[in-house]
Amino acid sequence: MGRTPLVREAYHGGYTAMESAFLLVGHGSRDSEGTEEFQRLVDRFRRDEPERIVECGFLEFAKPIIGDSIATCVQRGAKTIAVLPGMLMAAGH
Repeated sequence: MGRTPLVREAYHGGYTAMESAFLLVGHGSRDSEGTEEFQRLVDRFRRDEPERIVECGFLEFAKPIIGDSIATCVQRGAKTIAVLPGMLMAAGH
């Protein structure tokens, strides 16, 4: 309930959970605490979605980079990948 038919179709895309992936994308940080905070968020998604492929990737300063994470999703069997920006943590340049 709450999802429109269009969103429902985009969300499931006709694939099983293990054929669809969530890729959480973070900025990355030189500060290990920032990366660890983001990893805790990813781990929460993994706990909440145990049947789904859940990976993370970073723009810079941390690994894995986004392209490598996309490759990991595909190697694990993903037919579709929902990319979720997670760049809401405090940061400075």
